[in-house]
Amino acid sequence: MRRFRLRPRTWIALGVVGVVAAALSVAGYAYFTSAGVGSSQAVVGSVANVQLAGTVPTGLWPDGSEHAIDVYYQLGSGGQQYVDAIHGTVQSQGNCDGSWFTVDDLPVYNYLQPAGSWTYVGTTHVRMNDNGQNQNDCQGLTLNINWTSGP
Repeated sequence: MRRFRLRPRTWIALGVVGVVAAALSVAGYAYFTSAGVGSSQAVVGSVANVQLAGTVPTGLWPDGSEHAIDVYYQLGSGGQQYVDAIHGTVQSQGNCDGSWFTVDDLPVYNYLQPAGSWTYVGTTHVRMNDNGQNQNDCQGLTLNINWTSGP
């Protein structure tokens, strides 16, 4: 049986490999730990306010019939806006009290898209309520309806 013998330079190579492996194993486990802190910023986009307008109803009388109002919106630059409902209130003028009028809410429950021109939203109604008092102060007036919307 022949005996297996390694040459001296093989022993040297194995020794160098062993030393390098030992050094790498020690270096692989040596490390520092540290906590970190920092901050960053994010810029959130914005959109312009929704502009609202309605057609002008005529012929309102105390305890009279309701009159339809077509409501339109305009949304300039920016992204879409979610609107749940559009609310209208009649503005008082002189002794004509705006609370004598009822404007039905216009449910939207949708996203209004940016549009460069007036866009139809829907139709709501306005009526003049009979409060049991003299409402002559409203005769012949053109009253403003103030519109608001919100999520």
